[in-house]
Amino acid sequence: GQVNKVYPGGAYRLPQTIFQKLLDVGIDVPEQDRYYPYRACFDIECLLKPLENDKTPKLQWEAVHELLSVSVASNVPGYTEPECFVSDGDPTEVAETMLNYLQRISQKAYSLLSDKVSWGVEKMENIR
Repeated sequence: GQVNKVYPGGAYRLPQTIFQKLLDVGIDVPEQDRYYPYRACFDIECLLKPLENDKTPKLQWEAVHELLSVSVASNVPGYTEPECFVSDGDPTEVAETMLNYLQRISQKAYSLLSDKVSWGVEKMENIR
């Protein structure tokens, strides 16, 4: 009669976090340094551009979104002033400009964080 379940390995246990594993080898990362401190956000504005004579036997397209502008804001030092990129008629150019700007923000954040955590990287390399 009775159903017995046997779980190989025992009951589930949460795995150690990366910070617990580092502490096991003598590297104590302060609580405030365990979270990514930087943000970048953007707002996109589009025009709903009407389409004419764009239909198939079963479907008629009424309009298409066309990129007009993008605003970007960030808390990364050197990039804290909002930037706005406005289309001159080529939405692709606005998108590329925005993505290039976000890439520069990302590179700056990486540089700042690399300097900040270099002590931990050196300790990890010495463990090898």
